[in-house]
Amino acid sequence: MRNERKQVVLFGYGKAHDELAGRVVVLGYRALRATDVEAAVDLIRRQEQPLRVLLFPIDAPFGNRAEELRRMSEASGALGLRMIVTGPQPGAAAIAALKRDGVRYALWKGFHDSDLRFTLNAALYDETRGQVRPALRVPASLVARVRSGAGEKAAMLYNLSTTGAFVETTRPGMPGGRVTLMIEFPDGVVETDGSVVFANVPGNLQKPNLPIGMGIKFTATDATAAQRIAKYVAEKARGYEL
Repeated sequence: MRNERKQVVLFGYGKAHDELAGRVVVLGYRALRATDVEAAVDLIRRQEQPLRVLLFPIDAPFGNRAEELRRMSEASGALGLRMIVTGPQPGAAAIAALKRDGVRYALWKGFHDSDLRFTLNAALYDETRGQVRPALRVPASLVARVRSGAGEKAAMLYNLSTTGAFVETTRPGMPGGRVTLMIEFPDGVVETDGSVVFANVPGNLQKPNLPIGMGIKFTATDATAAQRIAKYVAEKARGYEL
């Protein structure tokens, strides 16, 4: 059965918007599309489950953006919509206007699918339904190394939380294996011990939306390393908000 909470309304039109809708679908969400405000309001009202997310480009065809966003949000029910703007990053005045209009998140031109997935998940999170939110996991493109009994291997950090990470590597370790992960943050290397909880390998992708590599759960992180990881995660998450 379809998970209705994963529905996303896309408002706008054009080639770039078509491509964005395709990316949303490939990531496992349902894209509900509207090209004018009246159609969007009607679409939102007709859903059996309240919609939570509206995704629109910076040049979307609004007349009075603040008023029309308000109408769409009210049509979704008491909780309203969480709104994500996409496209070329405008200047400070335009960003301030978006914030005044109730827009919370932004995906500026050049964002990756990992950025899109993170932002959609953040916007879809519904604290009123008793959902248990796991540790915040942010996209990360950082050089790393993984040390195990078999030696050291190069890796790229794909995502990171305070409790674990997924690292992209052509030689992932076996589940249950003990490793030390060394992450090259801009201000220096952070080292933490962990265990491999799953491996994505050719022919056996445990999580098809992730690249070849492995998920690592942190098992021993000293206080300084933990603080630096938490700081990076918090700053990265704030980067998706206006």
